Amino acid sequence: MNLDENYKVLPIVLEGLRLKIEANKTIDARGCWIWGKSTDTNGYPQLRVFGRLVRISRLSYEAFNGPIVGGMFVCHACDVRLCVNPGHLWLGTATDNTQDMLAKGRQARVDAKGERNGNAKLTSDDVVRIRTSSLSASEIAAEYQTTAKNIRRIRSGIRWPHIPFDANYWAKDDK
Repeated sequence: MNLDENYKVLPIVLEGLRLKIEANKTIDARGCWIWGKSTDTNGYPQLRVFGRLVRISRLSYEAFNGPIVGGMFVCHACDVRLCVNPGHLWLGTATDNTQDMLAKGRQARVDAKGERNGNAKLTSDDVVRIRTSSLSASEIAAEYQTTAKNIRRIRSGIRWPHIPFDANYWAKDDK
């Protein structure tokens, strides 16, 4: 959303956006300004401006750094979706954004199983411990900060199917 082209009250709009962003952020240890309100389905912060939902990273960039020229992406140097710190945002083309993702190893890989998957929160050792534990799914879920449903899927082999089961596993009662 390029505010320069759409709105005559640019200084007032930008000041309002700066105040809104400042009021709804918390600063983490990395210096990221974490947005504490609404996000879109992809987990990016959003805000309704003049009836349109707009990603706050774009608004933050424009409010603090200046206009976004046609077709440019607002990219995150910190790779934190909830971050709206204008110092962590930079402009780039779609190609620049893709090259940044590849350089940081953040691309989805079809063959990335288990720990090689960039979204993995557990290790192979964790999976073995989960499958051999006598604790209930709820107790293990609390320990690993996940859901009991996820633990049951790990135990059944739906999740992490490439990790072999202990021969004694199937003899146990799953709690």
